[in-house]
This record gives sequence, C-alpha cells and structure tokens, in this order.
Amino acid sequence: MTDGNSGTLARRETMSLTLKERLSLKKNQPVLLLDVSGSMALTIEIGHRRIDALREIVRQFNSPKIAFSDSAKVVVDVPAPSGGTYMSKAIDLAKSLGHKSGVIITDGANSSSDEQAALSAVKDFALQIIYVGVGEAPAFLHKLAAKGCGFCTVENLKNPKQLTEKIQLLLNPGNERKDIIL
Repeated sequence: MTDGNSGTLARRETMSLTLKERLSLKKNQPVLLLDVSGSMALTIEIGHRRIDALREIVRQFNSPKIAFSDSAKVVVDVPAPSGGTYMSKAIDLAKSLGHKSGVIITDGANSSSDEQAALSAVKDFALQIIYVGVGEAPAFLHKLAAKGCGFCTVENLKNPKQLTEKIQLLLNPGNERKDIIL
C-alpha cells in the first residue's frame, strides 16, 4: 500500500535497511558526473551563470555526485568552476567507488588530450551524456556515450523543469513517464 507519494514510501523502505545495504544501493544507483570546468562560469542570461543553473537543478537529487574539471572528487555541493574538462577522471573515480553507471552533464568538449583515456575509462560503465552547451553537441560526446552503451542529448539550462525531468528519468529508468520526450 502506498501513501500517494512513492518517493516517501521508498525513503521509508530504504531507511529500514542496514547501513551496508543502503551503501550497496547507492553504488548501484547512477552517479551524476558534473562538469565544473572554467567554461561553466559563462552566463546563460544576465546575472545567471551555467554553474548556478546546474547547482539549482542537481541539488534536488540525492544521487551520488562527482564534480570534474582537471581532477574529480565526490561532492555534496557543486564547487566553483575552474580548469579544463577531463571526463576520464570522473569516470575512473566513479568506477573506483563501485558505480556501474552515470550521467555526465557538460557544456563542452572533452580536453583533446583526455579523449583516449575517457574512451578507455568508459569500458564496463554505462554512460548517458547531457550536453548543456551552445549549439550541437561535439561529436566526441556522441562517441563516448555510444561506447558507454548510452546516448548524448542536447538540453538547455534555461529550461530547468525539462532538464530536471530528463535527469530524473535517466537516474530512475524503471520509473518512466510517458509525457517526457527524449
């Protein structure tokens, strides 16, 4: 029996699990891999930067989060943008923590010196990519997503409701909604 709010019921059921069982569930849950490179400091509209929009969107999710630029680290809050875009570091960290899948949210192309490392890192890791930059997604992002048995979509940070729904769908693929268009 549910109380009309499946999220509340799921939280209650999860809280009755042992700590070891809860940690195991987190590892099986897709991890959010968040681009915090220098370009995320660019504005999407007056007074509102890409990083600000990303922070507002991802704070709604309890999923594990890894921020990446020149390095990668597990985060609760999205840090200030700096550095380049090294996706392999995020994927490697996620895998080292036991995660088997993830969703990258990025505004740009991977550093060209990291492309081969990223393609190698995605082996045995299911990967979806959400491109939130300007124009079409770089070809490399489509290649990387395909290598991770996923896909790359183009989204707009100016439309947080649609982006939030897309992320929710990717993080919880068993809870599909018919009104969300990929």
